[in-house]
Amino acid sequence: MDKHPKDYFVPNFGMDVDVKASLKNTKDTEARLKHTWVIPKEEDVQLNESSIPACNSYECKTETAAPHKL
Repeated sequence: MDKHPKDYFVPNFGMDVDVKASLKNTKDTEARLKHTWVIPKEEDVQLNESSIPACNSYECKTETAAPHKL
């Protein structure tokens, strides 16, 4: 039997004030500059499948980028 509670109430306090401020600042700046950011849809972005990341989260925390490691 699982000891962790489930189906409990999670309150919604609305949008975070920092996110709200960032969205407002973006909107104000776009209006002032008469330019709107266009964020591409995920299906319109071409990813290079053969690229190798510099490190994964474990390596970033445990390894260095010392020349002898490369």
